[in-house]
Amino acid sequence: MSCSGTSPRKAHGPTGLTFARARHLMSEDEWQYWSARTAARGGPDAEAVLEPLDGVVEFVGSGDTIEPGVTVEATPGHTPGHLAIVVRDPSVGSTESAYIVGDILHSPAQIGDPDLVFASDVALEQARAEAGVPQPTAT
Repeated sequence: MSCSGTSPRKAHGPTGLTFARARHLMSEDEWQYWSARTAARGGPDAEAVLEPLDGVVEFVGSGDTIEPGVTVEATPGHTPGHLAIVVRDPSVGSTESAYIVGDILHSPAQIGDPDLVFASDVALEQARAEAGVPQPTAT
């Protein structure tokens, strides 16, 4: 759960939130995915991550504006509810944007060889599509 701002260590205070005064945003699909995770799947301890967020998380969806010039875009594949952040100049006429891709890419090597995927991607074909890899077509 990148960008969740949580840590299972108590060093971050009684809430377990690394950034206790920050907004904590995620898609509802992401929350549901982590809520249903089991230890056998690997990854971080979902309970230790979700517990501090319970009651403070704000659900957002693809296309939602979270601040002027900052929107989120659904990029499922690594996890079902993965979101990327899109930053644009909110002034009229700007066409430039920057994407904060989170776990779409895990290594610069994926740029040169987009067939590479991360072992923890939940839906590999979807992850490849989000990273810009053409999907095989049925013959």
